[in-house]
Amino acid sequence: MKKYVLFLILTIGYTCQLLAYDMKDSVFSDYKLALKIFLDCESCDMDYFRENFTIVNYVREPLLSDVQIQVTTQTTGSGGVKYNFIFLGRKRYKSLNDTLVFSLSPDHTPDESRKVMLEKLQIGLVPYIMKTAYADRIVLVVDNVKGDPEIKKDPWKNWMFDVFGSGSLFSERYTKSYNLFSNLYISKITSKIKIESQNTLAYAESHINNYPVNDTTYYSSHLYQRSFLSRSLFVKSLGDHFGIGGIAVFRTDHQYNIDFQVKAGPAIEYNVFKYKDASQKQLRFLYSLDYEHTNYADTTIYNKTNDYLYTHNLRIMFRYMKPWGYFNGSLYGSNYLNDFLLFSIGGNALTSIRIFRGLSFNIGFGLNMYRNQIALRKGEASPEEMITSQRQMETDYSYNISFGLSFSFGSIFNNSVNPRFGN
Repeated sequence: MKKYVLFLILTIGYTCQLLAYDMKDSVFSDYKLALKIFLDCESCDMDYFRENFTIVNYVREPLLSDVQIQVTTQTTGSGGVKYNFIFLGRKRYKSLNDTLVFSLSPDHTPDESRKVMLEKLQIGLVPYIMKTAYADRIVLVVDNVKGDPEIKKDPWKNWMFDVFGSGSLFSERYTKSYNLFSNLYISKITSKIKIESQNTLAYAESHINNYPVNDTTYYSSHLYQRSFLSRSLFVKSLGDHFGIGGIAVFRTDHQYNIDFQVKAGPAIEYNVFKYKDASQKQLRFLYSLDYEHTNYADTTIYNKTNDYLYTHNLRIMFRYMKPWGYFNGSLYGSNYLNDFLLFSIGGNALTSIRIFRGLSFNIGFGLNMYRNQIALRKGEASPEEMITSQRQMETDYSYNISFGLSFSFGSIFNNSVNPRFGN
């Protein structure tokens, strides 16, 4: 009996201790007075924000919030990031909306970036917090600068270079594989012009040595793939809606029977919306006319080892982001001018829609039709080439569909941080 009473006392004490810890981990006692925010930001360090900005409540659903903050990003010419913090008031703050725009250079470390982002978030929320019981916690500090700020000259004149290289080795009893990859990116981006050059070189090799198929047969193979792609463009800005320029592509890809290919020609683009709003909405029409010269690795199904052709291409791109979700979509068409029966068309779309509190629906699809596979190798493909994708295969179409539902429920608050046993 004594043992039972002792066990009961210990159990009650442990349960009370757990409840006490749960009380400590819950939101502060006067949480009803705090501003409720929903931060829609994929690039934000949410744990850092929750730990260092505690006079607001973070909720899991925009409809539960007083303020929804939607964050969109664009890459700048220097390789940095331009952020748009869009503050959308709800409930009694419905008429209070604002936008903060700022940029971070590529020299910012992740820690420096999250500190600046948190500061901008706090600044943007000041008008809302001023209407809560925590208004007296706001302190204004102004860093006065005497005279004109120093204007630093850029010795690189907006040119940006990014070099990347990697390699890998995998080995086990019967197989070995090697992979090499390198990339060189060069750019100069200003409000008037845009120059970009993306160059990649990849090599992959694999060996299967004396793999036993049965008691008397062994299988061995040696496979390799190599490719090179260089894509450069020049764009001249013409007002808020137009851009004109040209594109040049150099390519080697033996999987697609291309020993060497060059494509070059002029292009023009029109955006229905202003380019300054591109992170939130855009509807762009891009048309290009290209000269295409190709040397094939092997004779094609048209009995050719090279081609000199002209193509024209049209691409339509649409993007729309709102508090309820987003929609991205594109359509394209390409046609060889020497034969209008040689064409390809297609499109894809991706959307995410918040149906109601806690429930979101996501769907994506793509469809392509091919009638211009002029580079296909002549002759039958071996089973090994088909299985290992060593050779492009003839096809009339391709499609893909993806969809899903997500639903969250429970406590509306999401303030606590506990990194223990995390990945």
